[in-house]
Amino acid sequence: MLGANLSSCNLFQTGLRVAIKYPDYVYGSVGTVVTQEKAGDGNPTGYWLVQVVDTDILLALRPEECLPLSTKLGLNDLGINPNVGS
Repeated sequence: MLGANLSSCNLFQTGLRVAIKYPDYVYGSVGTVVTQEKAGDGNPTGYWLVQVVDTDILLALRPEECLPLSTKLGLNDLGINPNVGS
């Protein structure tokens, strides 16, 4: 189910490793889903907090702004060039 729209499936959850597609300054980076973002009233916003691996960067991303990663696949297998934007 790699490359599927994550908002329409149950793959997006805490601990998932993802390839980040947006924003440009972290395009192609690997991140870990930390938790679902909640509004002040406690309802989900539709965004998830994603920690960029080996950085202090924490992003609020929609599921369609990421691709799930498998340990058997690299970024190039997902069609992401890790050298873009660097």
